[in-house]
Amino acid sequence: MASSGSRESPLLALQLLGILAGVSALAGRKEIARDGTPAPEQIIDSLKTDLSEMKEKAHR
Repeated sequence: MASSGSRESPLLALQLLGILAGVSALAGRKEIARDGTPAPEQIIDSLKTDLSEMKEKAHR
């Protein structure tokens, strides 16, 4: 039978990952609030760039 210590380690790791995810989400939320969401033109340009890069890599 497993000791209680072996069950606590995964739970502790899960809690730490949850805390890290929460802190990351708050930091991202602050950044969006500060900078605002990207303009639709910026998003479209970024997507076009990404698509052309993927096409270029696919042809190699």
